[in-house]
Amino acid sequence: MAESSILTKAMALMDRITEARSPLTLPEITEITGWPRSSVHRLLVLLRDADALSYDPERQTYSPGSRLMRWGVRTQTRDNIAMRAAPHMRTLCRDTNMRVALSVRDGQSVLFVHTEELGTPFRLAPRIGEHSPLHVTAGGKLFLSEMSDAARKDLLADYELELCTEFTITDADRLAAHLEQVRRDGYATSLREEFRQICGIAVPIRDDRGRLLAALSLWTVSDEGGDDLAMLQALLPQATQAASAIQTDIGHKGT
Repeated sequence: MAESSILTKAMALMDRITEARSPLTLPEITEITGWPRSSVHRLLVLLRDADALSYDPERQTYSPGSRLMRWGVRTQTRDNIAMRAAPHMRTLCRDTNMRVALSVRDGQSVLFVHTEELGTPFRLAPRIGEHSPLHVTAGGKLFLSEMSDAARKDLLADYELELCTEFTITDADRLAAHLEQVRRDGYATSLREEFRQICGIAVPIRDDRGRLLAALSLWTVSDEGGDDLAMLQALLPQATQAASAIQTDIGHKGT
């Protein structure tokens, strides 16, 4: 069976199981799909191993697994944050005359879930649904800075510190020192590190336990002759106030 065929059938199988009102047995799944029993069993084993399905050995039934539940919770959380953040981001964009982005961590990258711009969209602006590397974005640095040393070491062991511009931090020790500064400051910057034309700053959006849910970023097209860091730092109070308002709207006070 081709890989594309396996994926298509696995997704169809998940549809049938999640639509069922109660857990299903192998014979029931075979009857519903009309596929050979051996093919169904093979897919069930693969999906069980991936935690996409849960198996009850006593009843010999299959139901949605823990990974599927985690995906649902994360998707709902992201959608909720983006919806609640949108009006505050529009206000922040208007009041600061800066572009605004909301991102969450997605594996080894940040995922942009909402953006706001004034005027003509900039060609390098992040779009909703796009990803950027963790180490070159202000939001990504926030997520890296809040990971435990062990978790960050594990992530970076399989992570390429890609050189995007001459300002990108590609040395692991230098990055570690930079992230420690981010942790102390409570905000992060990206000064022409992903694109030479872009500088940004990011502040955290947290839950009631103080855990980082999302990063709220202000960014602008860089004036290489100006003091971008001072300009961004001057906007920190407004960015922090907006992040606090978003936390309140999604039911979290943060810490």
